[in-house]
Parts: sequence; structure tokens; C-alpha cells
Amino acid sequence: MQMIRMGKLTLAAGRKMDLILLRFLYKQFLYQLFSFV
Repeated sequence: MQMIRMGKLTLAAGRKMDLILLRFLYKQFLYQLFSFV
């Protein structure tokens, strides 16, 4: 029971990290785009 709960928490944390990473990459992409123009 505890293992499943831990797994869910890890999954949620991973998803959150993915969102942050995507947002960061998106910002970097936009920055590159604007600095290129």
C-alpha cells in the first residue's frame, strides 16, 4: 500500500518537473527566436 502511494507521488512530482522543464525550454526557444530576429 505504501509503495503504491509513493509511486503515485513520484509520478506526480515527475509530471510537475516535466511541466517546469517544458516551460523553461519554451522560454529559451522564444528567447532564441526573438534574439535571432
